[in-house]
Amino acid sequence: AVVRTVQHTAPAGALRFYGLPPDRAVLGGNAWFGGRAADWFVDLIYGANDPSRTRHFNALDTAAAEVEPGARGVTFLPFLGGQIAPVSRPGARGVFAGMRTSHDRAVLYRAVLEGTAFAIRGVFDQVAGWCGEPTVVRLTGGGARSGVWCQILADVLNRPLEASDEAVEGRGAAVFAAVALRYHAHHDVAAGAMVVVKRRFLPQATRVARYAELFGQWQRVDGVARALDAT
Repeated sequence: AVVRTVQHTAPAGALRFYGLPPDRAVLGGNAWFGGRAADWFVDLIYGANDPSRTRHFNALDTAAAEVEPGARGVTFLPFLGGQIAPVSRPGARGVFAGMRTSHDRAVLYRAVLEGTAFAIRGVFDQVAGWCGEPTVVRLTGGGARSGVWCQILADVLNRPLEASDEAVEGRGAAVFAAVALRYHAHHDVAAGAMVVVKRRFLPQATRVARYAELFGQWQRVDGVARALDAT
C-alpha cells in the first residue's frame, strides 16, 4: 500500500522516488505489506490459491461492513514484512491485539482493513506534512474494488476519496505513450482523459471522530509492540 504525490519541487526532507519528466518529482512512502495483509488473511483462512478467492473476498467485505468501527476491540498491526514509513523498523511484526473467543473472521478481517488504513494514515500524514493538503485523494489497484475498505480509508483520512480501478502501472505507461505519440499535449491532459473514477466516498462525521480516537489507540498498541521487534 503506497502513498504518492506529484510535486514540482521536493521539499527538504521529503522522500523522492523518481523524476516525472519534464519538470516534476514523485514523493511519498510505503505502508509496507499493507495491501498484502488482506491477501494474507484470506490465504490463512481459506488456503492459498483457492479457486473461490474472489468470492471469499466479497463475502468477507460484506461481513466486515456489518462490524462497527473498532472491530469490537481488536487491533491489528499490518507490519507482516516490517515497517519502512513513516519510520524504518525492519524488525517490526504483525500483531493482533484484543482478541476474544467471541470474535469471528468478520471481526478480524475488519481489524485487518482498519489496521492497514491506520498504517496508510501514518504515511499520508507524513507526506501531507512535507507537501501540504492534497487537491484530490485517489485510490487505485485491487483495494479500489472493496467498498468497505474505501469507506474506512475515507473516514480514517478524513478526506473525500475517489476510487479508480486496478490499471495502475499499465495506465501510467499508457499516459506517457499517449503524450509521446502526441495524442495528448501534456501528461495532465492525458491523465484527465484516461483515468477512470468509478466511485466516490465521503468521510462520515461520526465515523471520522471515532476513527480519530481509534487511531490513537492503534498508535499506543504499536508503541507497546515495538518491544517485540526482531533484532
